[in-house]
Amino acid sequence: MFHVSTKIRPPARQPPEISSAELPTTASPAYGMSTPLMQELELGLGGTGNSTLDDSTTPVKSVTDARVDTGDSTGVTDLPDDHGPRVLWCGSLILVIILSVVGNGILSVVVFGNARLRRPSYFFLFNCALADFVRSVLCFPFVVSAVVSREWIYSNSLCEILAFFNVYLTYGALYTLFLISIERYVVLRFHRFHRQKLKGPACLLLVLASWALAVSMAFPPVFNTRTYSFIENENQCTFKHREYKTNETMCFLMFFVAVIAFMHFAYFRVFLFMRAHRKMRPMQFVPAVSNNWTFYGPGSTGQAAANWFLGYRQGPTPPPLIGLAPPSNSNSTSLSKSDFEREEKFSKLSLAISISFSVLWLPYTIHCFWQVFQPANPLPHSFVSLATWMTFFQACINPILCFVVSKEFRQIALQHVFGASAFQPEGHNVQL
Repeated sequence: MFHVSTKIRPPARQPPEISSAELPTTASPAYGMSTPLMQELELGLGGTGNSTLDDSTTPVKSVTDARVDTGDSTGVTDLPDDHGPRVLWCGSLILVIILSVVGNGILSVVVFGNARLRRPSYFFLFNCALADFVRSVLCFPFVVSAVVSREWIYSNSLCEILAFFNVYLTYGALYTLFLISIERYVVLRFHRFHRQKLKGPACLLLVLASWALAVSMAFPPVFNTRTYSFIENENQCTFKHREYKTNETMCFLMFFVAVIAFMHFAYFRVFLFMRAHRKMRPMQFVPAVSNNWTFYGPGSTGQAAANWFLGYRQGPTPPPLIGLAPPSNSNSTSLSKSDFEREEKFSKLSLAISISFSVLWLPYTIHCFWQVFQPANPLPHSFVSLATWMTFFQACINPILCFVVSKEFRQIALQHVFGASAFQPEGHNVQL
């Protein structure tokens, strides 16, 4: 260091009439070096005591320090303190994954493990549970990873694959719920057709058709680059909603809303039919008509049968008594009272599942429409995060509703998990 300092000569002092403010802040080209290099040499020497060199290097040092400090402070102050919300987001999403895996797994085991639930309605419900199970296992862990790392740390190809399955499984669950609503209307309105035609192979074909429709909605965006990508506000890889002229976002959203609307219209017709067949009417007493003590006509069932057995067999043949009624026709198109009550209970369960799907997806649908019509004015980040989290929560809500609303499913599920003896009274061995 001493050898270097002997080669550097300080410049001559300026005349006193020239102020130091008029001096240039950069070194003269005659020295062959810039001011920052001279500053480093001065710091390496430990200071030469030359006031002129100190005055020339001090402004440069202050400007450099100000530039660095400004950049660092801007980076720190612009980042919001979102550690708490991110921890809450990750914790709640992990809880959703656990509930979805356990709940949908139990629902699948109970449906296939019990003969009473092997019906078309529960078969469709199993298909919906399968879609939610795969979505929670395949897509949600990467969302947790994106929330923790604050960015997408994997390849773009993996992001496109996850986005495809995210859309594919969502539409698969939606079409399955639509099938359940149509099946509810058919089983109540056309019971004979439902019992004869809608069996195992037919249900399987309907499920395959629903998945084919889901592929038709999820596969075309693969050919359009930038359609399936990572969305930072949502922390997930999914369909990127933009102006409808760019990637047909408007058609994508309108089809989603149309399926939900038709689903609720089917339930509206179902409950109109149920209300019409359960409407209480006042009992009308019609007096019996008799010309020769046979009492024929409305209201004459009991007296006419009694007179017939006593030997007064004039007039028309009386209708049979209740206890002596012939067996009903097995090809009847109407439901029995027990079957009607059972189908009514499942219709209420399926309606609760459909309403929960619509409510949980409503904020995210509003967000997507807002991106289409108001791309320059985005919604608040808190609203987008909450709407996205509600779509994740939908994957675990179906088993919870089945356990809460359906008494039949709750009893069978508890018997499968904890054993039948714990929930049956003594002396009653029910074969399920």
